[in-house]
Amino acid sequence: NDHQLRLSYSTRIQRPPIGQLNPYINDSNPFSIRYGNPDLEAELTHNTEINYSWLVKSLTFNASAYWREANNDIGSYQFVVIAEDTVQHNTFRNIGKNATYGSNLSMTLRFKQKGQWGVNGNVYYSDLNPGEGRPRLPSDDARPLGARQGAADVDHGLRQGEVSAFRRAVRHRHLVVVLE
Repeated sequence: NDHQLRLSYSTRIQRPPIGQLNPYINDSNPFSIRYGNPDLEAELTHNTEINYSWLVKSLTFNASAYWREANNDIGSYQFVVIAEDTVQHNTFRNIGKNATYGSNLSMTLRFKQKGQWGVNGNVYYSDLNPGEGRPRLPSDDARPLGARQGAADVDHGLRQGEVSAFRRAVRHRHLVVVLE
Protein backbone atom coordinates (compact mmCIF):
# COMPACT_ATOMS: atom_id res chain seq x y z
CA ASN A 1 0.00 0.00 0.00
CA ASP A 2 1.30 3.43 -0.99
CA HIS A 3 -0.08 6.60 0.66
CA GLN A 4 0.73 10.15 -0.42
CA LEU A 5 -0.37 13.51 0.98
CA ARG A 6 0.38 16.71 -0.93
CA LEU A 7 -0.28 20.36 -0.17
CA SER A 8 0.19 22.94 -2.91
CA TYR A 9 -0.17 26.68 -3.26
CA SER A 10 0.35 28.85 -6.30
CA THR A 11 -0.42 32.37 -7.34
CA ARG A 12 -0.87 33.67 -10.86
CA ILE A 13 -1.10 37.15 -12.29
CA GLN A 14 -2.99 37.69 -15.54
CA ARG A 15 -2.73 41.05 -17.15
CA PRO A 16 -5.54 42.25 -19.43
CA PRO A 17 -4.93 41.81 -23.18
CA ILE A 18 -4.44 44.89 -25.36
CA GLY A 19 -7.99 44.67 -26.75
CA GLN A 20 -9.43 45.16 -23.26
CA LEU A 21 -7.10 48.12 -22.56
CA ASN A 22 -7.32 50.02 -25.86
CA PRO A 23 -9.46 53.17 -25.39
CA TYR A 24 -10.15 53.48 -29.16
CA ILE A 25 -13.89 54.08 -29.69
CA ASN A 26 -15.53 51.73 -32.17
CA ASP A 27 -18.65 53.66 -33.09
CA SER A 28 -19.49 51.83 -36.32
CA ASN A 29 -22.89 51.31 -34.68
CA PRO A 30 -23.73 54.73 -33.17
CA PHE A 31 -26.28 53.18 -30.78
CA SER A 32 -23.84 50.62 -29.34
CA ILE A 33 -20.24 51.80 -29.03
CA ARG A 34 -17.29 49.68 -27.84
CA TYR A 35 -13.98 50.64 -26.26
CA GLY A 36 -11.36 49.31 -23.87
CA ASN A 37 -10.54 50.47 -20.37
CA PRO A 38 -6.90 51.56 -19.85
CA ASP A 39 -7.48 51.61 -16.05
CA LEU A 40 -7.97 47.82 -15.77
CA GLU A 41 -5.89 46.15 -13.09
CA ALA A 42 -4.34 42.70 -13.46
CA GLU A 43 -6.21 39.66 -12.11
CA LEU A 44 -4.45 37.91 -9.24
CA THR A 45 -5.42 34.29 -8.61
CA HIS A 46 -4.55 32.20 -5.54
CA ASN A 47 -4.82 28.39 -5.74
CA THR A 48 -4.54 26.11 -2.71
CA GLU A 49 -5.08 22.35 -2.79
CA ILE A 50 -4.60 19.40 -0.49
CA ASN A 51 -4.57 15.95 -2.09
CA TYR A 52 -4.50 12.45 -0.66
CA SER A 53 -3.68 9.43 -2.85
CA TRP A 54 -3.86 5.77 -1.93
CA LEU A 55 -2.56 3.03 -4.23
CA VAL A 56 -3.63 -0.56 -3.55
CA LYS A 57 -2.28 -2.97 -6.18
CA SER A 58 -4.07 -1.89 -9.38
CA LEU A 59 -6.57 0.46 -7.68
CA THR A 60 -5.90 4.17 -7.05
CA PHE A 61 -8.04 6.45 -4.86
CA ASN A 62 -7.65 10.22 -4.90
CA ALA A 63 -9.34 12.77 -2.68
CA SER A 64 -8.67 16.49 -2.83
CA ALA A 65 -10.02 19.74 -1.46
CA TYR A 66 -9.27 23.07 -3.09
CA TRP A 67 -9.79 26.80 -2.81
CA ARG A 68 -9.31 29.24 -5.67
CA GLU A 69 -9.74 33.00 -5.41
CA ALA A 70 -9.41 35.55 -8.19
CA ASN A 71 -9.13 39.22 -7.23
CA ASN A 72 -9.87 42.00 -9.71
CA ASP A 73 -11.82 39.67 -12.00
CA ILE A 74 -12.11 41.30 -15.43
CA GLY A 75 -15.52 41.23 -17.05
CA SER A 76 -17.60 42.90 -19.73
CA TYR A 77 -19.46 45.99 -18.62
CA GLN A 78 -22.36 47.68 -20.37
CA PHE A 79 -24.20 50.86 -19.48
CA VAL A 80 -26.63 53.16 -21.25
CA VAL A 81 -26.33 56.92 -21.62
CA ILE A 82 -29.66 58.56 -22.38
CA ALA A 83 -29.27 61.82 -24.26
CA GLU A 84 -30.68 62.89 -27.66
CA ASP A 85 -30.15 59.26 -28.68
CA THR A 86 -29.88 56.30 -26.34
CA VAL A 87 -26.34 54.90 -26.62
CA GLN A 88 -25.18 51.63 -25.10
CA HIS A 89 -21.54 51.66 -24.02
CA ASN A 90 -19.63 48.34 -24.03
CA THR A 91 -16.32 48.17 -22.21
CA PHE A 92 -14.46 46.15 -19.56
CA ARG A 93 -13.90 46.60 -15.84
CA ASN A 94 -12.58 44.87 -12.73
CA ILE A 95 -15.77 43.36 -11.30
CA GLY A 96 -14.67 42.02 -7.91
CA LYS A 97 -13.68 38.68 -6.40
CA ASN A 98 -14.51 35.18 -7.50
CA ALA A 99 -13.90 32.36 -4.99
CA THR A 100 -14.41 28.64 -5.60
CA TYR A 101 -14.26 25.97 -2.91
CA GLY A 102 -14.57 22.31 -3.74
CA SER A 103 -13.51 18.72 -3.48
CA ASN A 104 -12.79 15.98 -5.94
CA LEU A 105 -12.94 12.21 -5.46
CA SER A 106 -11.71 9.72 -8.03
CA MET A 107 -10.96 6.04 -8.36
CA THR A 108 -9.05 4.31 -11.15
CA LEU A 109 -8.75 0.58 -11.73
CA ARG A 110 -5.98 -0.61 -14.05
CA PHE A 111 -6.33 -3.88 -15.92
CA LYS A 112 -3.13 -5.82 -16.57
CA GLN A 113 -2.22 -4.58 -20.04
CA LYS A 114 -5.68 -3.96 -21.44
CA GLY A 115 -6.46 -0.48 -20.11
CA GLN A 116 -8.12 1.20 -17.17
CA TRP A 117 -11.54 2.18 -15.84
CA GLY A 118 -12.21 5.20 -13.66
CA VAL A 119 -14.87 7.29 -12.00
CA ASN A 120 -14.52 10.91 -10.92
CA GLY A 121 -16.78 13.24 -8.90
CA ASN A 122 -16.37 16.94 -8.27
CA VAL A 123 -18.42 19.14 -5.93
CA TYR A 124 -17.75 22.86 -5.76
CA TYR A 125 -19.23 26.14 -4.58
CA SER A 126 -18.61 29.45 -6.37
CA ASP A 127 -19.06 32.89 -4.88
CA LEU A 128 -18.89 36.10 -6.94
CA ASN A 129 -18.58 39.26 -4.87
CA PRO A 130 -18.43 42.69 -6.53
CA GLY A 131 -16.13 43.98 -3.80
CA GLU A 132 -16.33 46.98 -1.54
CA GLY A 133 -18.35 49.99 -2.60
CA ARG A 134 -19.55 50.62 -6.10
CA PRO A 135 -18.03 49.21 -9.28
CA ARG A 136 -15.26 51.35 -10.74
CA LEU A 137 -16.11 53.56 -13.69
CA PRO A 138 -14.38 56.50 -15.33
CA SER A 139 -14.09 59.21 -12.68
CA ASP A 140 -17.32 61.08 -11.95
CA ASP A 141 -15.89 64.37 -13.18
CA ALA A 142 -14.72 62.87 -16.49
CA ARG A 143 -16.90 62.75 -19.55
CA PRO A 144 -17.17 59.17 -20.87
CA LEU A 145 -15.83 58.46 -24.33
CA GLY A 146 -18.35 59.03 -27.10
CA ALA A 147 -20.83 61.09 -25.04
CA ARG A 148 -22.87 63.60 -27.02
CA GLN A 149 -24.43 65.70 -24.23
CA GLY A 150 -23.07 68.03 -21.61
CA ALA A 151 -21.26 66.68 -18.58
CA ALA A 152 -24.28 66.99 -16.25
CA ASP A 153 -26.48 64.75 -18.43
CA VAL A 154 -23.65 62.28 -18.99
CA ASP A 155 -22.82 62.02 -15.28
CA HIS A 156 -26.48 61.34 -14.50
CA GLY A 157 -26.51 58.51 -17.08
CA LEU A 158 -23.33 57.04 -15.62
CA ARG A 159 -24.75 56.92 -12.13
CA GLN A 160 -27.80 55.05 -13.42
CA GLY A 161 -25.47 52.62 -15.19
CA GLU A 162 -23.43 52.12 -12.02
CA VAL A 163 -26.51 51.27 -9.99
CA SER A 164 -27.90 48.78 -12.51
CA ALA A 165 -24.50 47.10 -12.95
CA PHE A 166 -24.11 46.78 -9.19
CA ARG A 167 -27.59 45.25 -8.82
CA ARG A 168 -26.86 42.68 -11.55
CA ALA A 169 -23.59 41.61 -9.92
CA VAL A 170 -24.52 42.06 -6.25
CA ARG A 171 -23.81 38.54 -5.12
CA HIS A 172 -23.94 35.33 -7.09
CA ARG A 173 -23.49 31.91 -5.56
CA HIS A 174 -24.05 28.43 -6.87
CA LEU A 175 -23.33 24.86 -5.94
CA VAL A 176 -22.43 22.41 -8.68
CA VAL A 177 -22.02 18.64 -8.59
CA VAL A 178 -20.21 17.02 -11.52
CA LEU A 179 -19.87 13.29 -12.07
CA GLU A 180 -17.57 12.19 -14.86
